[in-house]
Amino acid sequence: MHRAGGSVVAGTDPVAIMLLPGWALHRELSNFVDGGLTPLEALRCASYGAAKALGLAAELGTIEVGKRADLVIVAGDPSADLAALSRIETVIQDGVRHEAAALRRRAEGGIR
Repeated sequence: MHRAGGSVVAGTDPVAIMLLPGWALHRELSNFVDGGLTPLEALRCASYGAAKALGLAAELGTIEVGKRADLVIVAGDPSADLAALSRIETVIQDGVRHEAAALRRRAEGGIR
């Protein structure tokens, strides 16, 4: 479908116990790569592609002046290797910087 010009959008909804928020999306992107997309194309499905499908591409989906964005800074290049997504170093949400190690400590025991 992607090669034919169709829209492929990522957006795993964690509606079951087996789908942990965040990790389920990582698996979905990995499945896209297993299905023939490049890592960069898979990332676009979860960012710009999702924003476009929702009619929000003018304000979300890419990093540009004037757009809203939360950022995840990782060790490595996820556009070449999606495994970098599991090496989160910093999260910037609503303009506030959070170190990943501190977020992990706060979440300990909260996910069972």
